[in-house]
Amino acid sequence: MIMKFFDTPSEMILIIQLSPAGVLVPFLEIPATGRVKASYFIKRSPAKIMRENYRDVIIPGDMAPRPIDELSVLFEEVASRICPPELHIVRVCNKKEIDAKRFDLRECSV
Repeated sequence: MIMKFFDTPSEMILIIQLSPAGVLVPFLEIPATGRVKASYFIKRSPAKIMRENYRDVIIPGDMAPRPIDELSVLFEEVASRICPPELHIVRVCNKKEIDAKRFDLRECSV
């Protein structure tokens, strides 16, 4: 399955989770079992991954077990990479707002 992600341009996402048994399990889509920490690899564009292009094509990251924790992580790891440098001050302001909202939501869920 991992080689399919590397060899098939149309496979755009690879998620690797650690099972309760300690085995790494790959997925080519977001799995329904989302209550465990996972690492993801997203392609910027459909392409076959090779030694020469993997740094330009793949965006790596990790997902927290709680979906609410992902909002600022998603913004920081994905949106900030496609945000042009002149908008980075906006990115910092938005991240602070997202972190504050995330804290408020945690307080409500307790």
